Formats: sequence, C-alpha cells, structure tokens
Amino acid sequence: MLNKPKGYICANRDIKYRCISELIDREDCFCIGRLDIDTTGFVFMTNDKSISKKLSHPNYNKIKKYLVTTKEKINIDYIDMFYKGIVIDHDVICKPSILEIVDNYHCFVSLTEGKYHQIKRMFGVVGLGVNELERIALGNLILPKNLGVGQARELSEAEKNQIFDN
Repeated sequence: MLNKPKGYICANRDIKYRCISELIDREDCFCIGRLDIDTTGFVFMTNDKSISKKLSHPNYNKIKKYLVTTKEKINIDYIDMFYKGIVIDHDVICKPSILEIVDNYHCFVSLTEGKYHQIKRMFGVVGLGVNELERIALGNLILPKNLGVGQARELSEAEKNQIFDN
C-alpha cells in the first residue's frame, strides 16, 4: 500500500516524470489501477499478476472511494445524477456512483470503474471543477491516517483478505 503524492505517475519507468516505483524498496512491483499525476492517495502495488484483474476490472465491482475538493459549491441534486450514471464525452456513460456531501466544497465519491480522468470529467459535466482528489479506500481497505504521503508499507494478512471483501 502506497500513499501517492502529487507529481508522481503510476508507472515503473518514465523519462519525463517521477514514478511511484521510486517510492518503494522493491523493483518487482507494479501498481493496480492508476491515479493521475496530481491525484493523491491509496495505490495498491503488487508483484502478483493473478490479483490484478480482481482489483481493477469493473466487472468485479471493486469499490474505490475518493475525497473530492471542488472549486464551486456542491449541489444536493448531484447525488441523484451520480447515482444514475453521468454521461461523459457524448456516448460514454459512467456506471452509477455514490456521492456523499461533506460540506459545500468536499464530498466522497465511490465508484467501481476507473475511466480516464473519470471523476474530474464527471464533475465537469455538472459544472464543478476539482481542486483536490485523493483516493482514500480500495474495497474495504482504508488508507491509514498514519501512512504519510510518499510512504509505503506491506499489507498485513488481515488487510490482504480485507481488500477482496466489498
């Protein structure tokens, strides 16, 4: 489990950008799912290719939860729009997602897919810009508050089991 900082891409090597692989002490791991260069939070890294599909493919309905900070005020009407599935790029419809409003500028979004810039694009459709985006959970496993930005640690056996529960 890695708490990804801004400014890193989810890759093992790149000639232009810093890669999250630089933050861990293992060269045999790859990330499951990707976060944008300016998105922070929970990245799952493994050397076991057999679990990749179970954690990343939308058919497995693995919930990913994000904390979103918006540029404009969040309207309660967006809850229903997100639940019904938002259309992005004319013909691409997102699976239903759960929007939980924390306050005027903060909310949680839980979804089971990960289209390119999906959350930012969904908020763009409803007229909101995204200031900050942080993945805080994958399945039932929550990013611990005591895992600092840029830090990584191995999962306990209980956490390994927990990540496959939904």
